[in-house]
Amino acid sequence: MRLVKLFLFFLTVCTIHILFAEFLLELEAKRFIVKSYLFLFLLSLFSTGLTHLLNKLKNKSPFYFLTINGLKIIASILYLLPFLSNKTEMTIYYIMHFFIAYFIILIKEGRDNYMQLKAENNH
Repeated sequence: MRLVKLFLFFLTVCTIHILFAEFLLELEAKRFIVKSYLFLFLLSLFSTGLTHLLNKLKNKSPFYFLTINGLKIIASILYLLPFLSNKTEMTIYYIMHFFIAYFIILIKEGRDNYMQLKAENNH
């Protein structure tokens, strides 16, 4: 159920982002935005899975969670590397749209982690 909610969140945010880019900004970046959200969804699944595994192992060291976020940052840079090396007039728009999506998802993950921590402390 949690995976379905996460997928629906990504789908909703991606759709709003595409509509915003297409109609208000009049940019042709649909394919890039969809690929970016798919990449970020898989990255989010990876980090959520690792976090869940670490919680099951009762290992809540901040270093591990910092390492997971560091891996996400490195993966994001590697994903953007072809766009950074191929400078066109759309490169800046692609990078801006990627980081808009990245920070929306980062805020959601932070909120989810806060709610989970709050629920654990209330028990």
